[in-house]
Amino acid sequence: MGYITVYKNKNFIEREHLPVDIDFKNSDSYIWNMCVDSKHEGKGAGTSLIDYVINNTSGNVYSIVNETNLPSIKIHQKNKMQEINRFQKSHIGKLETFILFKSNKKSC
Repeated sequence: MGYITVYKNKNFIEREHLPVDIDFKNSDSYIWNMCVDSKHEGKGAGTSLIDYVINNTSGNVYSIVNETNLPSIKIHQKNKMQEINRFQKSHIGKLETFILFKSNKKSC
């Protein structure tokens, strides 16, 4: 079906050398990667994966999506994740724009 990779208690902004400033708490998590098998696209698999992470972590959940990845953006929006920042970063030799999403949960 698919998988999701989540970093817990790690400041992804520092790890990924991102040009954004957020108040990352130890209880927060970061969705580093998500993949859904093409046979399951459009059937709610990606939504279920993100929903599972949001509902099974105590803090906020962050995720970064390339602005050209419209299916992923729709999944994040469907899970009521808010766009909190856009930034540019070199990716595979060219400058691309990314969106930083954050769940609506309050950190504990």
